[in-house]
Amino acid sequence: MQIVLGACQHIGSRKEQQDDFGFSDIENLIFVRHGGVLAVLTDGMGGMARGKEAGYVGKMTMLQAYQSKSEDESISGALYRSLLAADAAVVSLGRESHMTNQVGSTLAAAVVHQDQLHFIAAGDSRIYLYRKHVLMQLTMDHIYGHLLDSLAARGEISTEAAVNHPFRDALTSGLGCEKLEEVEQSEAPLPLEEGDHILLCSDGIYKTLPETEIAQMLFGHPQKAAETLIEAVLSKNRSKQDNMTAVILSCSLNEPAINIEFPATIKQKRRSKPLAISLLTGILIFMGLLTFIILGGMDIDIQPEKSKISPPNVVEATIQPDGVAGTR
Repeated sequence: MQIVLGACQHIGSRKEQQDDFGFSDIENLIFVRHGGVLAVLTDGMGGMARGKEAGYVGKMTMLQAYQSKSEDESISGALYRSLLAADAAVVSLGRESHMTNQVGSTLAAAVVHQDQLHFIAAGDSRIYLYRKHVLMQLTMDHIYGHLLDSLAARGEISTEAAVNHPFRDALTSGLGCEKLEEVEQSEAPLPLEEGDHILLCSDGIYKTLPETEIAQMLFGHPQKAAETLIEAVLSKNRSKQDNMTAVILSCSLNEPAINIEFPATIKQKRRSKPLAISLLTGILIFMGLLTFIILGGMDIDIQPEKSKISPPNVVEATIQPDGVAGTR
């Protein structure tokens, strides 16, 4: 089988694109024979400083470290070594900026080699396998919510408290940790079949689209599938939409490759106002001007009508913090 690549991303409503992605050199056939094809996705932690740089440094270090793999080194060993190198690089970035433990990024990486899948991840960027209309999540999110759920299962806190905890989505692992303890890695290579799609995505996708919708778009050429995913997220019109990135590796016997200039992005079209609303707005403006002209020429003492609306009751509210380092 041949591996066909696809990728697309969008900034969402954020001011900065902190997602990043990349592939190993698929034209280096000597390396591909023992190292396969590597895809990497990173997502700089928005609650921390220099998220964009952290994502870029993590991605580049992961790619460079993995492509130094020798023929004798196992793929799983090379993935783990490269992840540690990426983590160390982000830690160094924080130290150089005098921001120790304040710079971080997630990382998800997948290698396809001889019809088998190897993967590794830290953080909450996910890796999925789509096979025969079924979408399977291969990685577990490294978030505080898992600890909360275990506490709820033991009866130490209520289920409601676990679900609604303000720091539920705070990351418990990711690049930038002085000691990277939580790592998700495939224990053994996963055999692949023709038509399989491996999806790497940032949380800007799966927190907006339910998995049932994601599964409906993972077919055909991976580049078209990636673009369709981004367009579907944008169609939700969320006011606080996070950065979003979809990276896909497809296993195919005859799917033609497409030359793609990465990063491929989707430009969000501005929605035009309905004609009826535009006309109504124009009429109201005209009537307002006409009233102003008429009243301006008359000596009329107009007293403002007293409001019949009672003031609202004042309720004291406890304001929670906006977020914590590592919360996106």
